[in-house]
Amino acid sequence: FGWQPAVVATTLVDALEINTWDITVDREDQRVFWTNYFNNTDPQGISTCTYDGADHQVLYGPGDGTKGNDWWLNAYRIGHDAKTQNLYWSAATNGASGSLNRASDSGTGSVEMFNETSGFAEIHLDSDNRLLYSTQGPVGEFYGLWRTSMDGISGSFEPLLDYYGSGFGISEGMGFDHTTGMIYFSALTSICRMPIEIPDGETPQTRTREVILETGPDNPSSLKVDHINRRLYWTQTYTATGKICSINMNGSGYQELYVPATGGFQSATNIAIDPSAELLFFINRDGINDSSIMRGLLSLHSEINPRTMWTSYGT
Repeated sequence: FGWQPAVVATTLVDALEINTWDITVDREDQRVFWTNYFNNTDPQGISTCTYDGADHQVLYGPGDGTKGNDWWLNAYRIGHDAKTQNLYWSAATNGASGSLNRASDSGTGSVEMFNETSGFAEIHLDSDNRLLYSTQGPVGEFYGLWRTSMDGISGSFEPLLDYYGSGFGISEGMGFDHTTGMIYFSALTSICRMPIEIPDGETPQTRTREVILETGPDNPSSLKVDHINRRLYWTQTYTATGKICSINMNGSGYQELYVPATGGFQSATNIAIDPSAELLFFINRDGINDSSIMRGLLSLHSEINPRTMWTSYGT
């Protein structure tokens, strides 16, 4: 099973240089949101469209007065909170630090920076318990897994894992299963899991993990948990193909869902899933500043080709 570049259904943005970075969905209102980390010709920070690719909007961008400044130009990872209809994202404020930000998913009102961090951060939202998980903590602290309140302003961070101190190496993806209290994450050449909470006798520097899948040199990225079908999804971002893969949550049942056409620069990078709608959304990077947002099915079906929802072409 594999996919070839699909016929463009709707071109919403054209002739731009955009490095589209991360993607998330609002499952209730069926909208897609994504961050544009780098854009020379028409600065954009966070954009959105419907599940069908319609109603494309730029929500937050630099130079927006009350809605934007340099934070949004460097928008990185993003998440959506259905309870408050807010977007949360990490950003780079300069070469040595970053920030955690939130704002309405409608693009109205101002943006709050509610925590400063050591740098770029992967983020995960636990809306039920009002907690945000980040791979960057306070400025000057270690790279790992930290936890802070979604609702505070300049709140404290709780350390849960020191990636390097525990010998795990860098992680490019993390997914949470709050029903079982487990976190799934990539660790260079493998996918691992461990309890979210620190067990007795361990520290952030001495956490132990269970390896559920060895992936070889293909560093897994953008790990997502499907709570309905009990599966994990991720991209092999650093391969020539940038394929999207899936396994059961115990490491069995490996599948390659989408394998881009070989010979080009096309590569699936970050993904978002809606298990209820059986849909998977992903960023297809055609070049260093050429990106498209695509939609496909969440599992192996006879009709596997995804539909291009939004596309941009570098000049």
